[in-house]
Amino acid sequence: ALMRGGYAAEAAARFAQLLAEQPGDPALRFNCAWATALTGDHAAARAMLDDDLTSALPQAAQLEVQLLHQAGEFDLAAERARGHLARHPDYPPLLAAVSVLALDVDDDELALSCAQGGGAHPDALTTLGTLTLGDMELDRAQALFEQALAQNAQSPRAWIGLGLAHMAR
Repeated sequence: ALMRGGYAAEAAARFAQLLAEQPGDPALRFNCAWATALTGDHAAARAMLDDDLTSALPQAAQLEVQLLHQAGEFDLAAERARGHLARHPDYPPLLAAVSVLALDVDDDELALSCAQGGGAHPDALTTLGTLTLGDMELDRAQALFEQALAQNAQSPRAWIGLGLAHMAR
C-alpha cells in the first residue's frame, strides 16, 4: 500500500524491518528491492537481487533486467536475461522487459519473440509497435502504441513511437 501510494522510502524501511525479522523470505526480499528501486537507489536494489532470488521469483528476474538496462549495462543485462528466460519462459512481464532490452542491443528476433510472449504488457506492445513501425505498417504501429499508452501514459518509448508513426504519415 505504501508503494502504491507513492511512499517508496517508507515502504522500503518497512520491508527492511520485516526482512530483519524473516531474512529468508523471498517475497520480502523482492519487495524490499522493489521499494528500494522506487526510491531511486538502484545500486542498493540490485545488490538485493541475488541468484537465489532471481531464480525463485520471475518478478525479481524482471527487476534485475530492468535495473541493469536502465543503468546502461546492456551486455550484462542481456547475459542475465538469457538465464532468466531459461528459468522463467512464461512470465509475460519478464518477456516484455527483455523485449525492450533486445531492441537496444539490436536483436530484433529476440525482441519480437519476447514481445509476442509478453501479451498485453505495455512494454511488449511498445516493442511490437516499434518493430511494426520499422516495417512501415503505420496503422498497426499507431494502434499498438495507443494500447500501450492506455495502460501506461508515462511510457516515453510509446510516446516517441506514436510520434514517429504520425511523422511517417
